[in-house]
Amino acid sequence: MAHDTTGSFLPASRAEMAARGWKQVDVVLVTGDAYVDHPSFGVALIGRLLEAKGYRVAILSQPRHHLPDDFRQFGAPRLFFGITAGNLDSVVANYSGNAKVRDRDDYSPDGNPYFGDQAEKKLRRRPDRATILYSNLAKAAFPQVPVVLGGIEASLRRFVHYDYQQQRLRGSVLTDAKADLLVYGMGERAVLEVAARLAKGLEVPCFALTSPEAGSDAASIPDYGVVCRGTHQGKEVLGMRVTWDKRYITLGPVASLLGLAFRLYDPEGLLGSKEDLGITCALVPTKHPGVNIGRRHLPLNAAFQNGPNSGKDVFMPIDWIIGGKDYAGKGWMMLMGCLAAGRSISLPTSS
Repeated sequence: MAHDTTGSFLPASRAEMAARGWKQVDVVLVTGDAYVDHPSFGVALIGRLLEAKGYRVAILSQPRHHLPDDFRQFGAPRLFFGITAGNLDSVVANYSGNAKVRDRDDYSPDGNPYFGDQAEKKLRRRPDRATILYSNLAKAAFPQVPVVLGGIEASLRRFVHYDYQQQRLRGSVLTDAKADLLVYGMGERAVLEVAARLAKGLEVPCFALTSPEAGSDAASIPDYGVVCRGTHQGKEVLGMRVTWDKRYITLGPVASLLGLAFRLYDPEGLLGSKEDLGITCALVPTKHPGVNIGRRHLPLNAAFQNGPNSGKDVFMPIDWIIGGKDYAGKGWMMLMGCLAAGRSISLPTSS
C-alpha cells in the first residue's frame, strides 16, 4: 500500500487524485485553512504522517459550506473524514476580542477571508464554528463514513464552554457536530491508531448493564433470557431468547458489539438441573436482528457517547455467552471487572 509520493503535494482536488491513479482515498482531511504543506499546519503534518504509513490522503481545504458538494469531490473515503477548523478557533479567526468582524485572515490566500470581493458572512472561507458545520456537511455527503474531529477548536470546545461571540454556554462540540470521535491535543499517535483500527475493521465494544429501574445494581437486574432451541443462520441450534432494556451505555451509539448482562433461566433443563442460572454475559453484534440502538443520551452534556439499547425475545446462540455455555450464570465476576474498567474510562471525561 506504500507509495513514494513525498516529493509532491497531497492531492487537493479530484484531478490531482486521478493524476496519482487513485480511484479512492483512505482519508479526507478537511481544514478551514488554506493548504500549506508545512509542519506548522496541523493538517499537513497529520496528512504526511498518514501518507508515510501508506494511507492515501486527500486535503479538502476551505470547502464551500452552503452545500455538501465539495465534500463529495473525492468520493467516500475508505476510512474517515478528519475535520479541523484550522490553526485557529474559527470564532477567534473571524472576530476580534470586542466582537468586531475581522477583515483579514492570515491563513487564507492573500489574507482574504472571503471567497471573492464581497464581504458577506455566507462567503467567508472559514465559517463560524467550522468544526460543526464541516462535520454536518461530511455526514450529509456520506452518512456511513466516520467523522473524526481534531485541532485546536475541537480540543478547546470538547467540554461545555462559554461562547463569547454568542454570549451563552454551549455543549461539547462533539455533540453539536454529531461526529463519531474527537481527538484532542497532540493527535499524531491517536490518529494513526484510529486509522489502523478502522482499516482492520476492529470491533467497537460497549458494555450494557444499566437499566432504567435498577441502574447499575447487578443484583436487581430485570433483563432476562430463557434457554431454548431456535434457528440461527438456517440451522437449529441451542440458544436463548433475551429481553432487555438498557440506558446510559458508554459507547452504545457507536458500538458494533454489545456486551449484554442479563439473568438467565433454563426452565426445560437444557443445560442441567438448575432453573435459575443467574447473571450471564453475552457478546451480541449490534446489527443482529432484534437489537435496537436508540438515540444518544446527553447526561450533563458530557462529550462521551452514551445511549440506550433494547431487545425483546431476541434469539441468539448459546455460544454467544462469554466463555461459552459453561459460563452461563457466571457473569458476576465479569460484571465487576467490566464496571471497574468502564468507569475508569467514562468518569474522567466528565471532569
